[in-house]
Amino acid sequence: MFTLKTSAMKGSIIRSEFEARTGLRIPAISLDINCIVPLKDIVKIIDLKIMPEQYLEALLRNATLEGDSTVQPYKDSIIEHHRIDPRSLMVAQTFVERTKYQRLIENLSGLFDGFYTNSGFAKCTALIVVGETAAQALAIAHYLPPLIEIHKERPCLIDGTHRNFITGSIGTTIESIIIRKTCKPPCEFGQWKNVNVVEAKPPRDQRFLNLEPYYFRNLGYTGIDG
Repeated sequence: MFTLKTSAMKGSIIRSEFEARTGLRIPAISLDINCIVPLKDIVKIIDLKIMPEQYLEALLRNATLEGDSTVQPYKDSIIEHHRIDPRSLMVAQTFVERTKYQRLIENLSGLFDGFYTNSGFAKCTALIVVGETAAQALAIAHYLPPLIEIHKERPCLIDGTHRNFITGSIGTTIESIIIRKTCKPPCEFGQWKNVNVVEAKPPRDQRFLNLEPYYFRNLGYTGIDG
């Protein structure tokens, strides 16, 4: 996941800490796994589990704001999932990185090969991923579809800009999580026509329109990163 997570998950979260933050118990697995890592850290997938709705909602409802770790922006939200045409969305981010969307096409599209799940990220639902890191340690990662918040009756893309950029370019729809009733967004939203393809990520104050970092959604706090 690639948009507003400036406080994103940069390393692993100990399982006991994750469970304390979310109130969740990781679904029964046959392996003794004690950490949650970003999906990009998984180099070999051992097992996939469809994420239960209650589990997904707990991940989101316990996320915090970057500016105040006591505020949970999705605590009382209405959370749904639909397939969305990216062209219907307002966009928070002002850019997409060429190398990042190329990596998505080359790597994520075939990441779940060998499992009976929808191939490619456009049709991929929320998943709990069991796998090995480069250090051959067992770990769990979470994959979530793009996040869309509804503001002033408009669908506004909060996370998943690169996936939506690719999906919109080929003219199809993408599995998405829709969130209604939340707090003020961290920036204004623009149109796809004003999103630039760049070779390198611009400075933070140029990545979004009228940025207010206090309201950034800290999704990494509950182990969402991918």
